[in-house]
Amino acid sequence: MLLVDTSVFIEFFKGSIIKETELLAEALRQQKNVALTGIIYQEVLQGIRKDKDFKDIKNILDDFVYLNTPEDIYLDSAQLFRKLRKKGVTVRKSADILIAQMAIHHNISLLQFDRDFKNIAKHSRLKLHSALTTK
Repeated sequence: MLLVDTSVFIEFFKGSIIKETELLAEALRQQKNVALTGIIYQEVLQGIRKDKDFKDIKNILDDFVYLNTPEDIYLDSAQLFRKLRKKGVTVRKSADILIAQMAIHHNISLLQFDRDFKNIAKHSRLKLHSALTTK
């Protein structure tokens, strides 16, 4: 299973051809389970301006694995943020800490292209998805 960050979904739906959107496309071709969380779902959908695009993208997102957020994730996220801050790493968005902690909790890789996630991974058990893999 692969957790996909908001920024990758946005670029994917815009038709951008970058390494991360190619990795997502490859995962979909290989019929790998692609996952998202509530905050990712919200962030992707709230940025869509046209009603038709909203409906179409919502239908696509609804086919992916939805990871529910257990209550303890919020405490774990706060503790991860504090741990990082003590090491001199400040994550710019709380949502990114929550997304990272969800990947850690479910022991799955995160497909992203945000420097905050790279910094989180250096100091935690977060696994970043970075290569095309075979079936």
